[in-house]
Amino acid sequence: MTEAIKLWRLFPTQIEADLQIHCRRRIAEWHQGTMSSREMLALLDGLPENSKFKEASERTFRVAEYVGEDKQLTGKLLRIPAAGAPPKDVKVIATYIDWTYDRKLLARMTRELAALRADRGAPQPDIAALLEPLDAILLERKELERAELVRRAKSHISVGLYGMKGGE
Repeated sequence: MTEAIKLWRLFPTQIEADLQIHCRRRIAEWHQGTMSSREMLALLDGLPENSKFKEASERTFRVAEYVGEDKQLTGKLLRIPAAGAPPKDVKVIATYIDWTYDRKLLARMTRELAALRADRGAPQPDIAALLEPLDAILLERKELERAELVRRAKSHISVGLYGMKGGE
Protein backbone atom coordinates (compact mmCIF):
# COMPACT_ATOMS: atom_id res chain seq x y z
CA MET A 1 0.00 0.00 0.00
CA THR A 2 2.84 2.42 0.74
CA GLU A 3 4.15 2.01 -2.83
CA ALA A 4 0.75 3.03 -4.22
CA ILE A 5 0.63 6.06 -1.92
CA LYS A 6 4.15 7.13 -2.94
CA LEU A 7 3.24 6.90 -6.62
CA TRP A 8 -0.04 8.76 -6.05
CA ARG A 9 1.77 11.61 -4.29
CA LEU A 10 4.31 11.97 -7.11
CA PHE A 11 2.02 11.53 -10.15
CA PRO A 12 -1.64 12.13 -9.20
CA THR A 13 -2.79 13.74 -12.44
CA GLN A 14 -1.07 11.21 -14.68
CA ILE A 15 -2.41 8.23 -12.71
CA GLU A 16 -5.95 9.59 -12.68
CA ALA A 17 -5.90 10.31 -16.42
CA ASP A 18 -4.33 7.00 -17.43
CA LEU A 19 -6.64 4.87 -15.28
CA GLN A 20 -9.59 6.64 -16.92
CA ILE A 21 -8.24 6.50 -20.49
CA HIS A 22 -6.53 3.11 -20.65
CA CYS A 23 -8.34 1.05 -17.99
CA ARG A 24 -11.80 2.67 -17.90
CA ARG A 25 -11.44 2.87 -14.13
CA ARG A 26 -11.66 5.82 -11.78
CA ILE A 27 -9.13 6.75 -9.10
CA ALA A 28 -12.11 7.26 -6.80
CA GLU A 29 -12.42 3.45 -6.69
CA TRP A 30 -9.01 3.28 -5.01
CA HIS A 31 -9.83 6.15 -2.64
CA GLN A 32 -13.13 4.51 -1.66
CA GLY A 33 -11.51 1.11 -1.15
CA THR A 34 -13.29 -0.74 -3.97
CA MET A 35 -9.94 -1.09 -5.81
CA SER A 36 -7.03 -2.50 -3.85
CA SER A 37 -3.58 -0.94 -3.93
CA ARG A 38 -2.27 -4.15 -5.47
CA GLU A 39 -4.83 -3.91 -8.28
CA MET A 40 -3.96 -0.26 -8.91
CA LEU A 41 -0.24 -1.09 -9.08
CA ALA A 42 -0.98 -3.94 -11.51
CA LEU A 43 -3.04 -1.60 -13.70
CA LEU A 44 -0.27 1.01 -13.66
CA ASP A 45 2.32 -1.63 -14.55
CA GLY A 46 0.19 -2.71 -17.51
CA LEU A 47 -0.15 0.77 -18.98
CA PRO A 48 1.30 1.30 -22.46
CA GLU A 49 4.75 2.85 -22.77
CA ASN A 50 3.33 6.10 -24.15
CA SER A 51 0.95 6.70 -21.23
CA LYS A 52 1.29 9.89 -19.20
CA PHE A 53 2.18 7.95 -16.03
CA LYS A 54 4.95 5.91 -17.67
CA GLU A 55 6.23 9.05 -19.40
CA ALA A 56 6.43 10.94 -16.10
CA SER A 57 7.67 8.10 -13.90
CA GLU A 58 10.03 6.19 -16.20
CA ARG A 59 11.11 8.50 -19.03
CA THR A 60 11.34 12.01 -17.53
CA PHE A 61 14.87 12.91 -16.46
CA ARG A 62 16.98 15.85 -15.38
CA VAL A 63 20.47 16.58 -16.65
CA ALA A 64 22.32 18.10 -13.71
CA GLU A 65 25.84 19.30 -13.03
CA TYR A 66 27.39 18.24 -9.73
CA VAL A 67 28.42 21.28 -7.66
CA GLY A 68 29.02 19.57 -4.32
CA GLU A 69 32.18 19.13 -2.29
CA ASP A 70 33.45 15.90 -3.91
CA LYS A 71 36.30 17.12 -6.16
CA GLN A 72 36.19 14.01 -8.36
CA LEU A 73 32.55 14.67 -9.25
CA THR A 74 32.60 18.47 -9.48
CA GLY A 75 31.54 19.59 -12.94
CA LYS A 76 30.38 16.11 -14.00
CA LEU A 77 26.99 15.75 -15.64
CA LEU A 78 24.44 13.45 -14.04
CA ARG A 79 21.22 12.00 -15.42
CA ILE A 80 18.72 11.75 -12.58
CA PRO A 81 14.99 10.97 -12.45
CA ALA A 82 12.82 14.09 -12.48
CA ALA A 83 10.37 12.87 -9.82
CA GLY A 84 10.56 14.89 -6.63
CA ALA A 85 12.97 17.65 -5.73
CA PRO A 86 16.53 17.51 -7.12
CA PRO A 87 19.42 16.89 -4.70
CA LYS A 88 20.95 19.99 -3.11
CA ASP A 89 24.44 19.37 -4.50
CA VAL A 90 23.45 19.57 -8.18
CA LYS A 91 22.53 22.37 -10.58
CA VAL A 92 19.77 21.30 -12.97
CA ILE A 93 20.69 22.10 -16.57
CA ALA A 94 17.68 20.64 -18.36
CA THR A 95 14.66 18.40 -17.91
CA TYR A 96 13.61 16.16 -20.77
CA ILE A 97 11.26 13.32 -21.65
CA ASP A 98 13.14 10.43 -23.18
CA TRP A 99 11.71 8.80 -26.28
CA THR A 100 10.03 5.40 -26.31
CA TYR A 101 12.08 2.47 -27.54
CA ASP A 102 10.16 2.37 -30.85
CA ARG A 103 10.77 6.07 -31.52
CA LYS A 104 14.48 5.73 -30.73
CA LEU A 105 14.76 2.78 -33.10
CA LEU A 106 12.94 4.65 -35.88
CA ALA A 107 15.12 7.76 -35.46
CA ARG A 108 18.32 5.71 -35.48
CA MET A 109 17.26 3.86 -38.64
CA THR A 110 16.35 7.16 -40.32
CA ARG A 111 19.73 8.69 -39.41
CA GLU A 112 21.49 5.60 -40.76
CA LEU A 113 19.51 5.76 -44.00
CA ALA A 114 20.30 9.48 -44.38
CA ALA A 115 24.01 8.76 -43.88
CA LEU A 116 23.92 5.99 -46.50
CA ARG A 117 22.24 8.29 -49.01
CA ALA A 118 24.74 11.06 -48.28
CA ASP A 119 27.56 8.59 -49.01
CA ARG A 120 26.17 8.19 -52.52
CA GLY A 121 26.14 11.91 -53.24
CA ALA A 122 22.68 12.84 -52.01
CA PRO A 123 22.46 16.08 -50.01
CA GLN A 124 22.87 15.64 -46.26
CA PRO A 125 19.53 16.34 -44.58
CA ASP A 126 19.20 18.25 -41.34
CA ILE A 127 19.03 15.51 -38.73
CA ALA A 128 18.62 17.80 -35.71
CA ALA A 129 15.03 16.63 -35.28
CA LEU A 130 16.26 13.04 -35.21
CA LEU A 131 18.58 13.55 -32.25
CA GLU A 132 17.40 11.96 -29.04
CA PRO A 133 16.56 14.52 -26.33
CA LEU A 134 19.63 13.76 -24.21
CA ASP A 135 21.94 13.98 -27.24
CA ALA A 136 20.38 17.31 -28.23
CA ILE A 137 20.93 18.71 -24.71
CA LEU A 138 24.56 17.56 -24.64
CA LEU A 139 25.19 18.94 -28.14
CA GLU A 140 23.70 22.31 -27.17
CA ARG A 141 25.87 22.40 -24.04
CA LYS A 142 28.97 21.60 -26.10
CA GLU A 143 28.12 24.37 -28.59
CA LEU A 144 27.64 26.87 -25.75
CA GLU A 145 31.01 25.91 -24.27
CA ARG A 146 32.63 26.31 -27.69
CA ALA A 147 30.98 29.72 -28.22
CA GLU A 148 32.22 30.85 -24.79
CA LEU A 149 35.74 29.66 -25.65
CA VAL A 150 35.64 31.59 -28.95
CA ARG A 151 34.36 34.70 -27.17
CA ARG A 152 37.16 34.50 -24.60
CA ALA A 153 39.77 33.96 -27.33
CA LYS A 154 38.53 37.00 -29.28
CA SER A 155 38.56 39.07 -26.10
CA HIS A 156 42.10 37.93 -25.31
CA ILE A 157 43.27 38.80 -28.84
CA SER A 158 41.58 42.22 -28.70
CA VAL A 159 43.24 43.01 -25.39
CA GLY A 160 46.63 41.86 -26.67
CA LEU A 161 46.47 43.65 -30.03
CA TYR A 162 44.54 46.79 -29.30
CA GLY A 163 44.60 47.14 -25.55
CA MET A 164 40.79 46.90 -25.47
CA LYS A 165 39.03 45.60 -22.40
CA GLY A 166 36.29 42.95 -22.64
CA GLY A 167 36.50 42.46 -26.43
CA GLU A 168 35.06 45.93 -27.24
